[in-house]
Amino acid sequence: MTAIARIERALDRIDAKVALAEAKLAAGGGESDGKFIDRCVASAADMALLFVGASQEQMFAHLVTVRERMKVRLEGSLGTEVATSIAESFVATVARCKVEIERVTVGNSEATQ
Repeated sequence: MTAIARIERALDRIDAKVALAEAKLAAGGGESDGKFIDRCVASAADMALLFVGASQEQMFAHLVTVRERMKVRLEGSLGTEVATSIAESFVATVARCKVEIERVTVGNSEATQ
């Protein structure tokens, strides 16, 4: 599977999670803020793995799409300002996780040489 296909699958999983959270909110039984944030952080860490070894430019080119898709999905239930903030935070978390994974990975590979 190509890197693009893996990213598209990850985007589909994120869309599904956002749709589930929206359905819960609409039904009045939404999850707690902390639980939603935990799920977003876990999804960001998972997505960061897809970008390990990619340049920052390549990663951000794809993350622009991720940000816009998240924002559009969340706007209906959370409003534009909150949706934008969540989507931008998600992208920043993916980038931060990627840097951390690469730092740890490079550190481990240098230690074994």
